[in-house]
Formats: sequence, C-alpha cells, structure tokens
Amino acid sequence: MAENQLQHRLDQEKTLLAQEQYNLETARITHAAESGRSKLGLIFAFIIALVGIGASVGLVVAGQGGFGAGFLFASLATLAGAFIYTDQARRAERRRNSQDDEDEEDD
Repeated sequence: MAENQLQHRLDQEKTLLAQEQYNLETARITHAAESGRSKLGLIFAFIIALVGIGASVGLVVAGQGGFGAGFLFASLATLAGAFIYTDQARRAERRRNSQDDEDEEDD
C-alpha cells in the first residue's frame, strides 16, 4: 500500500513538473512573438510618421500652409494617441498579472 502511494506521488510530481516546464516554454514563445510584433509596430509607426511629415511638408511647399500644419498635427496626434492607448493597455495587463500572482500566492 505504501509503495503504491509513493509511486502515485512520484507520478503526480513528474506530471506537475512537466506541466510547469510546458508553461515556461509557452511563456517564452509568447514573449518572443510579442516582441516581434512590437518591433514590427514600431517600424510601421516610423513609416507612417515619415509619410505624414513628408505630406505636410509637401502641402506647405505647395502653398497650402494651413492644410500642411493640420495634416502634421493630425498625423502626430494619431501616433501619440496610439502610444498612450498601448501604454495604458500594458499597465492594465501588468495590474491583472500582479493580481493573478497575488491570488495564486493566497491559495
């Protein structure tokens, strides 16, 4: 009886360790994918900023100073809004993760 209990416990610990290893590997892969998407987002934001600035300079040179300034402001405001939204989403995610960690420690 005791040998069966010991074997069962060892099997349970092996299963738990395998699950923890799987979770760590999944987290690593997810982090790498998010990092790649983040870099791609930065590249696209840079391209959009260059196009917006170039278009506004082109409008100013063409004699449409008001439209050029408005287009520049709209381009920069859009990028700033996207940055602020992303920053707030990350903060909310961190808060959720820290609350989840605290809840797990309480269990």
